[in-house]
This record gives sequence, structure tokens and C-alpha cells, in this order.
Amino acid sequence: MKNKWSMFGILFFCAITVAISQLKVPPIMGMISDSMNISLSQASWLMSIFTVAGIILAIPSATIMNKLGPKKLLLSLMMSLLIGNVLGGLTNHYSVLLISRAIESIAFAMIILVGVAMIKGWFGEKAGSAMGMFNTFAALGSFVMMNVGLSITSSLGLKSLWFITAGMSVICFILVWCFIQVPEEEHEDNKQEKPSLIEAMKNSRLWSVALARGCVAFVLFTFVTTYPQLFMGFYGLDAGTANFYAGLNGLFGIPCCILCGIIVDKTGKPLLTALLGFIGLIGTSYMATILGPSTYILHTLLVAIFGGFTITALFCIAPAIAKKPSLIGYTVAIMNLFYYIGVFACGPVILGTAEQASWQVATYILMGISLVGVLLVLGLMISPKKKSH
Repeated sequence: MKNKWSMFGILFFCAITVAISQLKVPPIMGMISDSMNISLSQASWLMSIFTVAGIILAIPSATIMNKLGPKKLLLSLMMSLLIGNVLGGLTNHYSVLLISRAIESIAFAMIILVGVAMIKGWFGEKAGSAMGMFNTFAALGSFVMMNVGLSITSSLGLKSLWFITAGMSVICFILVWCFIQVPEEEHEDNKQEKPSLIEAMKNSRLWSVALARGCVAFVLFTFVTTYPQLFMGFYGLDAGTANFYAGLNGLFGIPCCILCGIIVDKTGKPLLTALLGFIGLIGTSYMATILGPSTYILHTLLVAIFGGFTITALFCIAPAIAKKPSLIGYTVAIMNLFYYIGVFACGPVILGTAEQASWQVATYILMGISLVGVLLVLGLMISPKKKSH
């Protein structure tokens, strides 16, 4: 346990690999659409299908981790990435590609739960900074893919990203197998206390946090996954320029998530941080269709600040919202269920609305969901915190 930051680095690399696997589609969505002769809405399902396993496995994932332990589960997740990416790299059929994305998504379904468990075991109560750093994995994966995904595909072929990700998953598997250690006593305690899903579900504050997490996931991942289509379809930018601007959101998101973790550690006010973030997301959603060359970068920065602060603050609440330590797994699992539903729904809903109505109408949906987040967090701040027995 003396090398907890080294082990955290391996965990973080695994999470980045999961994010790259998930986000390799947005920068080349147009190429996939043309290659397979499908619409952009159909191509967006290659992103949404990635969260199906998250929705299905969100609740069972806590039980699975209790039985396997975080390390064995993480090894299994890296194996699912390998199998899914190899299958996806070898197929030219849309239906098979969808299946391969579902297999990859098993890793996305549980990586957050594994991350919370390992970080809590390594860092204890002072885990805010590590949580903030870990929560940058999606932003970093987005930045990498938006900046190099298109050029790699243009040079090495449409499916090259699948095989590169498969190779990364092999490296992750080896590193986890050789170097990751997790405190055993925590798992023994959990087994003795026999955590109950029903008991976790009785926590009313958990449902408010979970719904808020779903709201911010919907809004943030709308921009993460559809920025290229917004910049190309609405503003008429070329693919390279659109992906450059889209990638800035990931770049800005990295320090924002880390800074939020530090702020939560120092102030102990994650709900206030989340509230300000949701209010900011209302404004940035409204701005999405009134940008220009001088404000493209500003918008990606604001989305990174408000989205990164909100999702990280709610992420840090996860262990604290549980009534007792043995319920943390199920608490995080329920929160993740709504997170995955938000990620799942955002692409088809927003791109479908943009195609059938307009991008302006799509922004009203984003504003409305951000407002729901504001109301949920306000309710949490106003309602008294019930003491556990």
C-alpha cells in the first residue's frame, strides 16, 4: 500500500482506455455513417449502445464486485474491452458492430464502481483529490480521440482505433495483474455486514443525487459526443476543425475535474458546487446555437467548467451519501444507473431532435434538464440530513 499513487496511476490508465474505447466513435461518426450507409442517428446508437450494459449491470455490479473483489473485476473489464474491440475491428456489419460495442460497454458499466472502491481503499476519507483526478478519465479520453482519432483513421484505416484500443487493454490487464493491490480487510468487513440493496434503496437522498447525476450526464455527454456534429452540421465547419474544437472540451475538463476535487476536499460543500455547476449548464446550453469563431473555444471551456464541476461534485458525494460503509457499493451502483441512462439517452434524443426539428429545440431540452438538476440539488440542500442508526 506504500505505492498507492502508482496503483492509482494504473487504475487511471485503465479508465482512460475505457474512455478511449467509448469515445473513438464521435470523431469518425461521419465516416462510419458513410461507410456503412446509415444515418447519423443510427450511427449515434454506436455511442448509446455503449451504455446498455451500464443500465443492465448497474445494480448487479455491486454484488458482482462483492463476490469477485475490485481487482478480479477490473481484470474482467479489461478482458471485455479486448474481446469487444477485436470483434468490432474485424466486422463490417452494422449489427455486429453494435454487438461488439455492447461487449466493450461492460467495462464502462463498472469502471466507476471499481474506481470508487479502490480509491476509497487506498485513500480513505481524504479521497476527494484522487476522486477528482480519476473523474478526468472521460475528459482525457475525449481530448485524445477528438485530436488524434480522425488522423489515425485517415492514415491506418477505419478500424485502426479498435485494434489500438485492444492493444491498450492487454497492457492494462498485465499491469493490473502484476501491480494492483486492494486492502483485504475492507472486503471481509463488507461480507460480514452483508450489504442489502433494499436497505440502500431506502435512502431518499440517494435518489435525488442519482437523478441529478443522470441530468448532468445527459447534458455533459451531449456536448462530449455531439460537438463534432454541432460544429459541422450547424456551423458548417470541416471535420478537422470541428474535432479540434470538440477536443478542447476534454482538455479543459481535465484541470476542472481535478480542481473540483480539491475544492470539495477543502470546503466540504459538494452540493453548493453542483448547484452552481447546473446553473452554469443552463446558460451554456442556451449559448450552443449562438456561437461564432470568437466564442467556439469559450463555449467548450464553459461546458468543461460547469459540467466538470457538477459531475465531479456529485461523484464525490457517492461514498458520503451511504448510510454505512457496507452500502457504498450499492449506493454508487444506483447512482451509476441514472448516470448511464443519461449517457444512453443524450445522443439519440439530441441528434434526433436536431434532425427532425432544429438544434435550437435541442438546446431547450438541455436547458430543461439542467433546470431539473438545479431543483434536485436545491431540494437536497434544503431538506434536513437524516441521521443513520
